[in-house]
Amino acid sequence: MSRDSFSSGMQGFKSFSIILIIIVFCFAGCKVEEFPGSAGEPEGSLAIAVSDTLDESVEGAAIIIDGVETPERSPAIIHGISEGEHQLVIRQFGFWNDTTQVGITGGDTTSVVATLHVVPPNMTGQLTVESSPAGAFLLLNGRKHFVNDSPALTPGTFDLPWGRYNLSVHLPGYLTASPILPEIEIFPGESQSLEFTLNSSEIGRSAGNSPYPFTLENISGDSISVSDLTGYVVLINFWYAACAPCIAEFPGIENVYRKYSMDGFRVLAINPMRPDNREAVIQKQDELDMTFQLLLDWDQHVTRDLYVVGEFPQNFLIDRTGKLHDVRGGVEESELDEMVSELLQTENGQ
Repeated sequence: MSRDSFSSGMQGFKSFSIILIIIVFCFAGCKVEEFPGSAGEPEGSLAIAVSDTLDESVEGAAIIIDGVETPERSPAIIHGISEGEHQLVIRQFGFWNDTTQVGITGGDTTSVVATLHVVPPNMTGQLTVESSPAGAFLLLNGRKHFVNDSPALTPGTFDLPWGRYNLSVHLPGYLTASPILPEIEIFPGESQSLEFTLNSSEIGRSAGNSPYPFTLENISGDSISVSDLTGYVVLINFWYAACAPCIAEFPGIENVYRKYSMDGFRVLAINPMRPDNREAVIQKQDELDMTFQLLLDWDQHVTRDLYVVGEFPQNFLIDRTGKLHDVRGGVEESELDEMVSELLQTENGQ
């Protein structure tokens, strides 16, 4: 059966089997509040929860708005969405994508519950991934891919459910030369292949180095790895609650994050947890309405040993190849905006 006829034949099935219910609700344990419209175009917020056909919660599903993947995973509240109609896609490994149109009203929060259906075992294709050098971790949609509970490494051929994927690979001490975060679609019964070229780079904390890899817990208890974001522009920020300059720069960082998050910009704000605790971090998040990732460095290993942060704030900006592009103390909103914009345009080939 041809790809076109298969896709058109499945469209009716998907329309029948995938439902998206738009209701007004409040997530337990999640803060949902109005997002004030800007001086220009009105903006609103979108609260999203995902379940399967057995009404079991599906956590960690990717959220794509108007064709661009957001940094949030379900359940999530996304702020700063322009007023009007938007295409919403919910994507999770092993499930059909769920697509719908969602209307956003300025100053309001629209709540959505999506139901995902499992992809049948026969609806899979194969992807062969190689890298030079070999031994790199395979990343699908910003997360390490696992096969039988073991990380997928290059070279390898992997069975993947039908769907779209953003691909990257990561090998410690190497930068991605090409391709940069390609998107592919896997079709049932078909095979595709990709080869990544990697360039060696010294691991360090200076501009031009490959940054020290780390995995930390966020305030929700999820593990976040900086290496999983290979292919994105990433700001690593070090801060603590009583640091006045740290708090002063957060609104600017938040503005840049909201402006470019759908284009591939991510923020990891790391707190060394001395003298702060989890409650202090959450309190600051609520006070400043921060929507980017807040990570907890409980033993100060990342802050003290890897990045040797002695003064706060400290900011490390990583480009899409995985290289440290800029290292500085405080950062002005205008400076960050300019750097992020240039890195996103350059790495997109514009």
